[in-house]
Amino acid sequence: MVNTLWFFSMITFLLQNYNETTKVAHSLHCGHTFCKACIKNIQEYGNSAYLECPTCRSETKCKVEDVAQNFLVMEMIRNLKMMGPAEAVPVKEPKLARGAQRERTIDEMVDQKYRHLIADVKGELMAKFDDMRESLRKSTIHSVQSELDTLSDNVLEAVRDANYETSESEFEEETDEHDIDSQSMISTSTAYSMSSLPIADESTFIVRNPVDSTSEFSDEEESDSESNDTDSNDGSSEMSDKTSHISSDSE
Repeated sequence: MVNTLWFFSMITFLLQNYNETTKVAHSLHCGHTFCKACIKNIQEYGNSAYLECPTCRSETKCKVEDVAQNFLVMEMIRNLKMMGPAEAVPVKEPKLARGAQRERTIDEMVDQKYRHLIADVKGELMAKFDDMRESLRKSTIHSVQSELDTLSDNVLEAVRDANYETSESEFEEETDEHDIDSQSMISTSTAYSMSSLPIADESTFIVRNPVDSTSEFSDEEESDSESNDTDSNDGSSEMSDKTSHISSDSE
């Protein structure tokens, strides 16, 4: 198979005219002469690690660039006017460009080969994609709706708790105000009742210590007892005087 490919490539190159760029005559170590393009094909499609001569199968252990040029054959080609126009050496593309070109070529081949199949399947695929997109949209809407419901419930619960706390605080404030009003009314009535009582000396209001008042009360009792004793003594003396006076009158 490799030899067949090499044979067809050789025929293709031999049908073209020689030139001094890509089709320069080179002699292998065995003496056989081939153009530079043919030697490259030998290296590319050959079974040996070295340059194997297609005629005698001998190996030339060197690179393509190191193969000597056959100037005699080149002179004969010029004399026979078999030399063609020079060909531009193709610029080797970088690996990335070659990889992109290869992928593009493969895509084009696949597109050309499976164009009708893709056209037939495209409708079904688009319908399935539409169904999947619709189901995803519905599921997304449902999830968002559930999240919104949960959020609204949380907000309502928070508002309800805030209102309950506010009502409790207002009730406590009203209760405190009512207690304060009742206490103020009681104090006012007490003050009014106290003001209606008679006071001995309005200009002087002395708050006495209970201990002092008790001692004063005992002192007053003692003075009262002394005065009573004095009165009793005076009465007895008067009675004795009267008795003595009556007795003197009777005599």
